[in-house]
Amino acid sequence: MCLSLGHLSRRLESGSAMKKLLFVGIGVVAMAGLSWGCESDGSDRWPVDGGTDLGDVRPDGSFDTNGPDAREPDGGRDTGEDTGPDCSLDTDADGLNDCDEAELCTSPTDGDTDDDQLSDFEELQAGTDPCRADTDNDGATDSEELDLGLNPNKPSTFGDGISDGDRWRVYACEPPEDPNEDFTGTIDYYGSYAANYKIGLSPGFSNYRQLKLGNLPAPIAAGVYGDSLTSVYGFILSKEAESERTEPDVSLVEFVRPEVFELAGNQQENLIFEMNGGAFATHNQHQAAIGRYHVETPTERSAAAVREDLLLGLDAFDKEDIDGTGLPSTDEKTHSRFRIFVSVIFRANANASAPSQALVSAAVTPASVYESRNQVRFQMDDLTNTTNISEVVDGTLVGCETFTPAEEIPEAHFYWVLDQSGSMAAENETLSGFSQGFIERTRSTQLGFKLGVTNMDPRNNGRLYNPWTTSATQFFSDVRNGVIDCTGWNCAGETSREEKGLQVAMEGIRFMRGLTTQRPPPVEAIDSNAAMYTVFFTDEHASSVQDDNVPVQTYIDFFRGAGDTTVFSIAGTPDCGEPGSAYQDVARSTGGKFASVCSGDLEGILSDIIYTAVGEQSEYKLSRTPVSASLTVFMESNDDPTTSQFVPRYRENGFEYFAQNNSIAFFGSYRPELSDGKIAEDFVAVRYEYFDNFCVSGDCGD
Repeated sequence: MCLSLGHLSRRLESGSAMKKLLFVGIGVVAMAGLSWGCESDGSDRWPVDGGTDLGDVRPDGSFDTNGPDAREPDGGRDTGEDTGPDCSLDTDADGLNDCDEAELCTSPTDGDTDDDQLSDFEELQAGTDPCRADTDNDGATDSEELDLGLNPNKPSTFGDGISDGDRWRVYACEPPEDPNEDFTGTIDYYGSYAANYKIGLSPGFSNYRQLKLGNLPAPIAAGVYGDSLTSVYGFILSKEAESERTEPDVSLVEFVRPEVFELAGNQQENLIFEMNGGAFATHNQHQAAIGRYHVETPTERSAAAVREDLLLGLDAFDKEDIDGTGLPSTDEKTHSRFRIFVSVIFRANANASAPSQALVSAAVTPASVYESRNQVRFQMDDLTNTTNISEVVDGTLVGCETFTPAEEIPEAHFYWVLDQSGSMAAENETLSGFSQGFIERTRSTQLGFKLGVTNMDPRNNGRLYNPWTTSATQFFSDVRNGVIDCTGWNCAGETSREEKGLQVAMEGIRFMRGLTTQRPPPVEAIDSNAAMYTVFFTDEHASSVQDDNVPVQTYIDFFRGAGDTTVFSIAGTPDCGEPGSAYQDVARSTGGKFASVCSGDLEGILSDIIYTAVGEQSEYKLSRTPVSASLTVFMESNDDPTTSQFVPRYRENGFEYFAQNNSIAFFGSYRPELSDGKIAEDFVAVRYEYFDNFCVSGDCGD
C-alpha cells in the first residue's frame, strides 16, 4: 500500500499538533526498523526492506491492519486472525483510537497517560509530550503552564532566567506558610435562626447585637452594628414584604426612599444625591436591588441616630418592642450631611398565598467621612451589596481564582439622549462641564469608549449631532451646540420643542445598528463588538408613553432586545419636576440605574455610569460570589516574578469589585498589560471567602 501520513492530519485541528503527532508516529516506526514508500503513480509499494506492510488507511484516518493487503510478518496473506488493536475503538475515549495509541507511547486504556490533567489528545494538540507530565522539566506540569499563560515547551517562558516552576503564579493559590498572613477568618458571622439569615461582617463590627423583639412573629428580626473608628453604622432587618410587592427595586423606590426623604426633612434640596438600581440575582438566586443616597438633615444628628430613625421608620416594629437596653447609644459626634446605602432582598415564600420575606440591609456614615476615607467608601458597599447575607444554614469556604490578562480592551458606546428644553439648561451645562472628567476617568479604566449626543426632538430621529467621539472638547461642543443652543438641527429657532426621548432613542439605535433600510455611515454605526449604554437626561415625563399612548413595554422590549442597550435614566421624581416613571421602568428592566435630575450631585451620578459599564464589561469575572469584604487581590511582581504585589482596593489606582456583575476591574497603574493571545506576562490572583449555599432558592426559611 501507499502509506500516507496525511490521515493523521484529519485527526488534529492545529498544524503544530499535527507535526507533533507525525513526529512521534514516525519515531515509533523508525524505532521498529520499518520504512516504506510510494510509487510515482501513488500506488502501493512494499516496504523497502521487505518488512511488514502496515495495511490500508481507512476513511476515518485509522490503519486497516486486517484488510486484504495486510501481510503476515512472514510475507504471507492475513488469515483473518486478530493481529493488533481494533482501529474502530477508542477504549479510553480520549480522542485517539486504539491503533493511534499503539503507535505512540500512550496507553489505550488511560485517557491521560502521564496524569497531568490533560488528555492524550489535548497534549498532541498543544504540542506537549503525552507521556511526560512536565514536558520541559521546569517544575510545572503541562496543564499548569497552559492554565497560567506559560509555555509548556520552554523552561523559562519569558527568557528571563527564571524557571517557570519557580514563578509566583504557579503557587499563587496555595495557602500562605505563615498563618498570620492567611486571609481566611477575616469575616465574622452572625444571624437569626427565626428569620433564617446570616450576615458576614469585618472585625470592626464585632459589636453586632441581635435585637430582642419580644413576641413579634417571624420573620420579624433585626440586628445592629457600628464601628466608631470609621463612623459607619448599620443594621439588617427581616420583615414581611409589603402587600402584593414582588419586586425589590420597586420596594426600594416606594417603601425605602420615602423614609430617606423624610430624613431629609421632606425637602428636595436636602436629597443631594440618589441612585437606584434595577433588580438582580444574589449569590443564592434571590432578587435584590440597591439604593444610594446623600441627604442633609434639618438638624445635626449622629450617624447612629440616623440609623435608628431609618430602622424604626420601616414599620417592622416600634422602639417599645425592643427588650432589654434597647438600641445602642447615639451620643457620638453630630453631623448634618450623611451617606446612606440600602439594599432590599426578596425571598419568595413556598406558600404562594403567604407574604414574601424582605431583608433590608442599611449603612450610614457622615458624608465628610465618606468623602475623605477610601476605606469607608468600600466598607459601605460591602455592607449593602448583598454578598455578605445568606441563609443561616450556609457554611463558608475559601476560594482562590487566577487570571491571565484579557487579549483585547472591551469597547462601549455611550449614547446621550438629552432634553433640549430651556428648563434643562443648567443640568446640561453641568453635563458639558463634566465632559473632561468623564473622559479622564474612563481612560483610567480598561474600557475603550465612544460618546455620541442627540436631543429629544422627534424630527431629528435620534441621529447623532456629530459622529462618535473620544474627544472631551468635541463632547463638550456637541452638548452645547446640539442641545443647549440647539444650532444646526431642525429645532433651531423654534419656540416650541417636543421631548420624546424614548421614541427618538429607539429610532436612533435602529438606524445606528443597521436595523432600517438606510445603512448608517461608519462614523455613526455602533461597532458590532461594543456594548451600548443609553442615558436619558430630562425633567419631563415620557411623552412618547403618556402623550402618544405607546405602551412602555414596547420600549422595554426594544431596548432589551434588538436595541441591546443598558439604560440609565436621570429624570424627574414625584417630588421633583414631572415624574419620569417610564424612563425609570426602562432603566430597571435593562439592568441599568435611575436617579433624580434634581440631585445636587450630578457628577456622582455621571461617574456611576462609567463604573457600571466597567463592571459589566470587565474580563475578570469570578466563578463564585465572594463576601466582598474578604477580597484580597495580588498581581505578579514585574521586578521579581517569583513574588507578588498587593493590589489596594481603590478606584483611582487599584481594583474595585462590582457585585451585580460579580467582577473585579483594575484602575490606574494596576491595569494588567494585555495578553498577545499566546503568552501573558501579567498575572492576577483573587482570594476570598464565600458562602457554601446549602439551600435551593425557595426551599429554606419559608
